[in-house]
Amino acid sequence: MKKPKKNLFRWILGIVILITLIGGALKIRSTRIHQSDHIENAGMPPWAVRVGAVREKSLATAFPVLATVLTSEEQTISGQLQGEIREMGPREGERVKKGDLLARIDTREIDDQILAEQAKLAAAEADLANKQNEYAREKELLDAGGSTPSKVEGWQTAVLAARQTVESLNRIIGSMKVRRGFAEVKAPSDGMIAARLAEPGDVCTLSHPLFRITVARGARVRVKLPQQVIEELHPGASLVLTHGKKEMTVSLNRLFPSLDALALGAAEADLPAPPFGLASGARVSGRVVLAERKKALVIPHEAVLSPASDPAKGTVFKVAPEKGTPGEDAAGNRRTSIIKTVPVVIDLDAAAGVAVIGDLKEGDFIVVAHDTVLLKLHDGDAVNAINPEK
Repeated sequence: MKKPKKNLFRWILGIVILITLIGGALKIRSTRIHQSDHIENAGMPPWAVRVGAVREKSLATAFPVLATVLTSEEQTISGQLQGEIREMGPREGERVKKGDLLARIDTREIDDQILAEQAKLAAAEADLANKQNEYAREKELLDAGGSTPSKVEGWQTAVLAARQTVESLNRIIGSMKVRRGFAEVKAPSDGMIAARLAEPGDVCTLSHPLFRITVARGARVRVKLPQQVIEELHPGASLVLTHGKKEMTVSLNRLFPSLDALALGAAEADLPAPPFGLASGARVSGRVVLAERKKALVIPHEAVLSPASDPAKGTVFKVAPEKGTPGEDAAGNRRTSIIKTVPVVIDLDAAAGVAVIGDLKEGDFIVVAHDTVLLKLHDGDAVNAINPEK
């Protein structure tokens, strides 16, 4: 009777030991899987990345043109705004000076459009103020431990987007006010009225001739431009003329948005004398400045990762330490830096770089790489920064 009991005890003991071994093996496996899933980036080899510095400088976009030099001749003055002619000035034979009022066109339609855009601007400015308050409040909560960096960055991005909307509406209103300025037709230069071609009460259409003026002196430069370029300009925009190694910057005095048979408008600049001593009819290369940013934070094109759905926004990958040059320390040892993602708004994209608005300053170092590399970078990644400027 004792032998069966002894065998049963051995069987039970063996089963318990087997269960214990299986449970221990499963626990060890689970622990290793958990550790492998949460392995830190610091344990992996750092990325080797090329970096560039954020620069504060002026940035501009321009449209290349071939300008024509014109000297004294008879000019036809045409209307550049559609509407009823309210006033007509001098008659044939009268002398006029540059800037004298020749005609005035009704502006009620465009005035209504400006008021509508100004209402949108007021709403956008209120929205910007609200987002700025929320951003400031979220930063205070973060300092007090009641928020997270991601929420603060979210509000910062919202503030930048709202500011971009306000700036866009300001540009639209500015452009409309420029168009409204075409309601007052002024003499482009000193001269004599050769013909008066319209009367008060007539309907003025785009390129409708109003006067012919005989100009006695000076010169002007005329450029042909596509409609979409004309719409971005305003009187006073810069035209840079180039002749060999010489360069001259002049201001455009008049815009002619009405299109010719080739669907091109025109712009003119008045000069006291022909540029570079060229004869009438000569051609000179140049560029019309479309947009310019003074003291902008400029970075290379390959430093910004922008989504296809919203190319006006992007992400920049700043490297720390923020002080000193990434790469090697004073002893010649490789310094390991840390990635910090910075959301930005693209303010101007030009051939010489990208002007951005975000949590950056001049001298910061950022990763410069192809999109396929930037897509693999994350906050806290360790990198070996290679500075080609050193």
